[in-house]
Amino acid sequence: MDNLKKYKQLSSVCDEAPYTLFIEPTNHCNLACTFCPQKDQTREKGFMKREVFLSILEDAVKSGVKKINLFFLGESLMHKELFFMIKEIVKSGLECRLNTNASFLDEKKAIELLNTGIQYITISFEGVNKKVYESLRVKGNYEVTLANITKVIELKNKMKLSCEISIEIIELDETKEFIPEFKKQMNLLNPDQLNVKVYRNWIGYLTALKSENISDHYNVCSYPWRSMAVLWDGTFVPCCVDFDGIYPLGKNIKIMDAWNSLEMIKLRKWLIARKNNFSLTKTSSKCSGLCSECDIPFQKEDHPQ
Repeated sequence: MDNLKKYKQLSSVCDEAPYTLFIEPTNHCNLACTFCPQKDQTREKGFMKREVFLSILEDAVKSGVKKINLFFLGESLMHKELFFMIKEIVKSGLECRLNTNASFLDEKKAIELLNTGIQYITISFEGVNKKVYESLRVKGNYEVTLANITKVIELKNKMKLSCEISIEIIELDETKEFIPEFKKQMNLLNPDQLNVKVYRNWIGYLTALKSENISDHYNVCSYPWRSMAVLWDGTFVPCCVDFDGIYPLGKNIKIMDAWNSLEMIKLRKWLIARKNNFSLTKTSSKCSGLCSECDIPFQKEDHPQ
């Protein structure tokens, strides 16, 4: 993978397309999770139009993108054409992944979703118990969501599909002590994977960074060498955690034009420079505004060594 080589060489220009492209069907969501900035975003809310989606997908195939993550800030199942989108991605030969809170995934929708040919479904579920789940995933219903998760896995196994269904939970103060029992409960449902995710701070939206020797743990963030995102209105942003679109790369442009845009190259250069001069954290540059409070560079396991 040439972009991995470019990352290790700390080159700011990438000849290959991003391996993964996040496409945001919508930034609307039915929940108001305490650990998610969706409810506090300032950008306009909407739904991606069919023509915008098809244009992006066609360009993704031509550019050499390998994987489409059909989610970003909102709940993708709220988009009325989501199943059409998935079918088009699968038909194009690209890998398609969906992340959902499963609130809307009743039996009818589960069957429709599984029949799209989607390869990977991730269900985010902090369902260690009713009290914790509904306090974290505000507006969520524990019983309904658990029933939906149980049914979609049951249907997938009954239909003998190769689609992988994963359940993931974020390790938070509220969930930590219950995770061992949660894992036992979820494994009884027979998902393909069960993952405990590291808490992320959404580029500083949540406070997670600790000041002690923080520079010793800094890695050049690999995300801008591996992936990019496009918002529902066709605006490209450099990272899957730029939830408010504060660092736009261009709107309704070609993937490679965004990928090697002046702003993206500036961002890569800033991340590289920060490795040798951590005081750049406090600069007033636009790059600093996006990245300076993000905890992803400090998670070594996220980045190729």
